[in-house]
Amino acid sequence: MKKTSEIAAPIGDRHEPTETPLFEARTSAIGGDVDAAGNRLVVWPDRVELRDRNDRARVVIPMDVIDQVEVRKRMTSATLTVTGTGGESLVLKGVKPASAARFRDTVAGLKLPSSSASGSATSEALRRIDELAAMGLLTEREVAEKRSLLVPRSVQRRA
Repeated sequence: MKKTSEIAAPIGDRHEPTETPLFEARTSAIGGDVDAAGNRLVVWPDRVELRDRNDRARVVIPMDVIDQVEVRKRMTSATLTVTGTGGESLVLKGVKPASAARFRDTVAGLKLPSSSASGSATSEALRRIDELAAMGLLTEREVAEKRSLLVPRSVQRRA
């Protein structure tokens, strides 16, 4: 088993300019902590990072060890908590509730089985993506990105 320090360790500035994040949750002007202003949680295909106002990654949790993403709604904002299997966690307070929900759904979409898994799991994942799009939580581009993670291009062309 990996040590917590290996799973979620501060890594300084690990910004890869050629890589585009899948989603970012930011603190809002209302409801956020003054000390945490400018912080954000960033979802990459393989990890979630807590980045500070200077765009430095403070803590990283690899996607394969994320155990839970919790959204706790408050009066005008929400608190996002990402917990790893080793007990490590990332917390961001003062997030708009809609943004927090999209963050949770983005991570959940990445945690779903890939196309190499059983067909029924892939079908369920595709159905969930369609539901999120119907609720207005995903744009057409996001739907296409998530579908491309689940379905190989050869299958997408036939569909």
